[in-house]
Amino acid sequence: MKKSMIDSIESILESVTIPGNGIESPNWSVSGSPAEGWDFECYSPQGEDVIFSVTGRTMREIAEDARQGAEAFDAEEHAAAILIAKRTGEEDMRRYYASAPDSLRALLEDADWIDAAQAALASELEKAAFAA
Repeated sequence: MKKSMIDSIESILESVTIPGNGIESPNWSVSGSPAEGWDFECYSPQGEDVIFSVTGRTMREIAEDARQGAEAFDAEEHAAAILIAKRTGEEDMRRYYASAPDSLRALLEDADWIDAAQAALASELEKAAFAA
């Protein structure tokens, strides 16, 4: 029996690791469909709920969109946006980021992890898409 697209993606997620010594690997989950798009979700070491949305009807399209998204992510911009929201944002934004660290260094390390997690996810999706 042929696997569904989501089953295929879920089996790929088991292979996603971040290269490096002592770096926690992401535990990605996926939801969605070819018509709605795909949301990949995991938690960063600092507890940020990371949602990486991609579109595509085929594995190749999903992999290509994931690569574009991973390359567009800017870790420094991400960390700065969280710090600014915590300090000067609207009340609901301050509440949303209340558990995020106040340390810019910790935010940058977490954002670097998110960057690596997205790149690793894109790489595994590409391996699967282009091996087929």
